[in-house]
Amino acid sequence: MKIGVIVAVYNGERFLLEQLESIANQSRKPDAIWIRDDGSTDQSKPLVQQFITDHSELCIHFIQGQNVGFKENFRLLLSEAYNKMDWIFLSDQDDRWDSDRILKMEKQIQKVDNMSAIASSFRFMNQKSEIYSIPLKQGWSNQNLIPRVISEFRLEPISVDELTFHNYFQGCAMAVHQSVAEEYLKINNPYLPHDWMLSLIAASKNELYFWNEPLFDYRIHADNTIGLPQSSRFEFFNRIKNMNTLYNRTIVIKQSKEVLETLEINYPELMTENRKQQLQFTKENLKLIEYKKIIPLIGQFSNPFYHQYKSKFGQIMDLIYCITH
Repeated sequence: MKIGVIVAVYNGERFLLEQLESIANQSRKPDAIWIRDDGSTDQSKPLVQQFITDHSELCIHFIQGQNVGFKENFRLLLSEAYNKMDWIFLSDQDDRWDSDRILKMEKQIQKVDNMSAIASSFRFMNQKSEIYSIPLKQGWSNQNLIPRVISEFRLEPISVDELTFHNYFQGCAMAVHQSVAEEYLKINNPYLPHDWMLSLIAASKNELYFWNEPLFDYRIHADNTIGLPQSSRFEFFNRIKNMNTLYNRTIVIKQSKEVLETLEINYPELMTENRKQQLQFTKENLKLIEYKKIIPLIGQFSNPFYHQYKSKFGQIMDLIYCITH
């Protein structure tokens, strides 16, 4: 099995070397590494060049490109690697891999004949490279990204239906088979980020799996408040205030609508009657919230799709948004 790694870089000088070294220090070395700099204006380029010099034992391809954004950067990297490798690991520029990450993922890949994408769990890391924990929701897995219990060290299939509600995996948690990368490069994808689309492609064939073991440290920057606990009454009410915006009231269902529309465009055979009804619900819900239609919105409270997207508290917050705006 030939395994490649793609690393998307943009102004990453602060943490880039730590991540590259963690890839170089894998117990199972990658057969090739592709690094594409997306038009950085900092010292990322000389850092990569020095890394290549220091690791002549590795096959490293460095692409210096113009700025095209993270989604296109990963697409271009996949286009370089997909026809040369059997499996491709995706890497951000600021994380840190466990030294046996590739080895452990490869062992899981070899267990299942029909696997074409796999993601692992992770740990949170701050900008000082320190590991920290967040409060975990009861009944959730993978650092509150998967809304069901998956036992530790379990290899679990993930379905298309699950992905129509939520993106379970960051790209940096994933490895994909060349067939998934090839299909991604051909597919009509006007909406979704690369990681969600790659997961969807594999899940559409019942070939997406999750390995519940943390195998890398996922860095959260100081200006990134995802998952951070609210520790004071002021912060709690400030959080409620921030939730009372059109963006925050609609983003989850808007993204789900885009997933379902992507399925409709590319995999019409997967648009079951239930998924068609789900898509119709998302369209109606977004319009009701955008135009503050209070009575029809209350009428949706009994819709089972609403309960799958949002808790009763979330539904009440939708109502409060419509009333206060």
